[in-house]
Amino acid sequence: MIALLFHCCEEWFPCHLCHEAIADHPSRPWPATARTTEAVVCGVCCSRLRIEDYLRVDECPTCDAEFNPGCRLHRSLYFD
Repeated sequence: MIALLFHCCEEWFPCHLCHEAIADHPSRPWPATARTTEAVVCGVCCSRLRIEDYLRVDECPTCDAEFNPGCRLHRSLYFD
């Protein structure tokens, strides 16, 4: 379980569907040049992860909580 900071509005959402339901604008993925941005938060321990770190792991490096494997299917919606 994670939350994502959306590039388009700098607001936190659990997923693209939640963003679509609440936001009044389309989402935009983070550009590849922003990989050092802390844009992911672990839903268990609240640790923030840089995009580059999140993309390399399947679990939180702080508490070892597993991330939802289904999130990998939507990475292109969040990150270039």
